[in-house]
Parts: sequence; C-alpha cells; structure tokens
Amino acid sequence: MRNGVITHSAFKIDEYTVYDYVYAYAARNWTVSGSQDGKRWIELNRQDEPGVNHILQKYTYSIAEKADIYRYYRYFVLGGGGAHH
Repeated sequence: MRNGVITHSAFKIDEYTVYDYVYAYAARNWTVSGSQDGKRWIELNRQDEPGVNHILQKYTYSIAEKADIYRYYRYFVLGGGGAHH
C-alpha cells in the first residue's frame, strides 16, 4: 500500500521511518498528516526529494514540534518512484 491511514485511539507521534528497498522505485515526495476526524488533515511533515539513496536503508524523519495528538495519521505519496529517478 503506497498511501495509508492508520486509526487507533488518539496518540502522538514524534517521528516516522521510511525504508528504501529499491531506490529506483522509492517515493520521492510525500506528506505525513494527522486528523481528528479523518476528513480535515493537518500536515505534520513533508519531504520533497529527500536524500534517500541507498538500497535497504531506513530513514527517520521528525514530526513538527507543534504536532498534536491525533486519531488518524496518513502517509500520502505525492510523487516519485519509477525508473526515471
């Protein structure tokens, strides 16, 4: 699944990790957002062409300090992946 929504009881995340298994097909632009209702999303972190460039590596990104406690979290791929990258 490239885009996902996680729902549980409300909780706060401080960071998240992305694994790059095959560099040529990895996402290159994405957002991580939080929501209380699953409809209105607050962007917590955005990555545009991050330095993800090693096969079988993991990369950890911090969430904005202003982040609140949310019930839903979404990882949304804006672009990237494919042989042209």
